[in-house]
Amino acid sequence: MRSRTGLLWLLGALIVVLGLGVWDPAPVAAGGFLSPSAYMNAYFELINTRNYSAAYVEWVNPPQTYDQFAAGYADTQRVQGYFGGLQPGEVNNLLGGVPAVLYGYRFNGTVAAYSGCYYLLYNGSGSGMDVWSIAHADLRPLGYVPTLEGADALIKSTQCYARRSTGGDFLSVQSMLGAYYDAINARDYAAAYSLWRNPPQTYQQFLSGFARTTEVAMFYGDYQYSGAPSAYEAGRVPVVLMGFHSDGNVVAFRGCFRLNYDPWRVPAWAIIGANLTPISTDFGAPDRQTVLSALAARCY
Repeated sequence: MRSRTGLLWLLGALIVVLGLGVWDPAPVAAGGFLSPSAYMNAYFELINTRNYSAAYVEWVNPPQTYDQFAAGYADTQRVQGYFGGLQPGEVNNLLGGVPAVLYGYRFNGTVAAYSGCYYLLYNGSGSGMDVWSIAHADLRPLGYVPTLEGADALIKSTQCYARRSTGGDFLSVQSMLGAYYDAINARDYAAAYSLWRNPPQTYQQFLSGFARTTEVAMFYGDYQYSGAPSAYEAGRVPVVLMGFHSDGNVVAFRGCFRLNYDPWRVPAWAIIGANLTPISTDFGAPDRQTVLSALAARCY
């Protein structure tokens, strides 16, 4: 069991990662649930061990019959998948996209490659694979077999959801927050840092906070206007965050991002702070109702 000091340090590290300043957090124990990318790896382990029935029930509404699903792997020796972090989707929806590159190794010695997104539904409660389900997928075959470096570049460039208009601005304030965590999960910390208005840390401090964080999953609610025209804080958005660490520790937070809007800048939306409190992960993943309630909470 981890010491109180160790848990406080881990929470403090996640707070630094998020660029939100420092407060005195309560200890939060590690949860035994998988990150979205780890879930996808576990799913393909079921495929590779020919446990097709267990893999099939991971789909919310399977697009095929079970026989069709199993037959699709008849000529496949194994599948190697590479996955990015969860990209949050629609507002008040516990669904997100996971960028993917798949290599299908056939019994005849050939290799087929695919790229695109798996869309995962957050079930909450419990641990392991129970936390997520596959809602649907959008994959396309590649006309070549990318190198591992090429696969990494594909994952980082894949957008499961549109974030910006043709003019370069964000489609919504939630699109900006989604892009922020897309950049963090893609290890593009400079892009994430640029979405702060007057950052509370230097870039090096911001960067160092990610040393133990492998992935962050976020869900968001409706924008809430501050009620003060032309105020520096234009409004807030309620969120739930889950931080997955390289040592297996998982932490979760609920609260609101504080946001600035400047129509003379591109992008117009930027982060100026956040008010977050821990959610217990003592017994695994936060249940769906806890997450949905947090997304519906008032920020003012």
